[in-house]
Amino acid sequence: MKGFTGDFLGAFGDTGIFIPLALGMIIICGLSPTAVFLPAGLLYIVAGYYYKIPFPVQPLKAVAAIALVNALKPELIAATAYLMSILMVIILCFDLAKYLDRVFSKPIVRGIQCGLGLLLIRSGLTLIVKGEIVSGILLPEVPFSGITLGPYAFSIFLPSFSETVLAFFLLLIPQIPLTLGNSMVATADLAQEYYGANAQKVTYKNLAGTIGAGNFFAGLIMGMPLCHGCGGLTAHYRFGARTARSNLIIGIFFVFIALLFARMSPHLLRAIPLPFFGATLLYVGISHTLLARDMRKAHDLAIIAAMGLVSLFYTNLTVALFTGLILKGVFKAGSCCQQYLNLK
Repeated sequence: MKGFTGDFLGAFGDTGIFIPLALGMIIICGLSPTAVFLPAGLLYIVAGYYYKIPFPVQPLKAVAAIALVNALKPELIAATAYLMSILMVIILCFDLAKYLDRVFSKPIVRGIQCGLGLLLIRSGLTLIVKGEIVSGILLPEVPFSGITLGPYAFSIFLPSFSETVLAFFLLLIPQIPLTLGNSMVATADLAQEYYGANAQKVTYKNLAGTIGAGNFFAGLIMGMPLCHGCGGLTAHYRFGARTARSNLIIGIFFVFIALLFARMSPHLLRAIPLPFFGATLLYVGISHTLLARDMRKAHDLAIIAAMGLVSLFYTNLTVALFTGLILKGVFKAGSCCQQYLNLK
């Protein structure tokens, strides 16, 4: 599909991840629908305008999972958004982005993408069969309370010291490896693969900038922490998005929900059958897993396979990342030993 039709369908390609998690944060954790959808919509618009290609905006998935499982309060979730923004500012100020390639080599990136693909397949099947957004968490039905237009109440928020410390250890630390590996390195890699020279602005520094800005605003109005993500990029691309027009479409849609339909949004969005979102996740997950087809070396394939299996078993990309890094180190040490023995 090309032109407007492709961009329109592709604009909604990533809602299989975004909508169920956003609804969970609203219904279970008590976030304001306006505070959830407004930062996401604005970041979609800004990212499309700046990067000039279809570009994803997603919840911080590790943060969302922990918050939903523990039904955390909006204050802790918003404090995490501020902390993520501060982390991105540190990366920019100290030019730390240039070191990411040393850690996240191509096999590690493909391992992250493969692991994420398998998790998307698993999540898709779970949504289709059980209707669970996170393991064991069912979204309850939301009763219709009548037609009420306008934004939902939200407030300007600054976290306390205790909220900041708790958010740092409980939510930010598990998210950091996923953000660096998936939201930055794997997303930049995939943007080049899908969009070539058109993705020249998708650099680690620029990603740190948009992630930081989006999270600062999300924290300010007590919203949901945000990032980019290679899974979302695949979703937009596979459903037909080819220009930044798709970002404008989904961005305006989210802003309309935030400012006009926020009070009814939990009911209206919950009315969409969860198996529909599951089917999109299943398709995107399969497409994402197949990205590893370009790897040929046995060591690289072993790293990717190990990361994929660990992701599936532990439902945790951070554990998979460290597994891949350890294997990479073992293979490198073995290669060095072999070279030394050959010299002797």
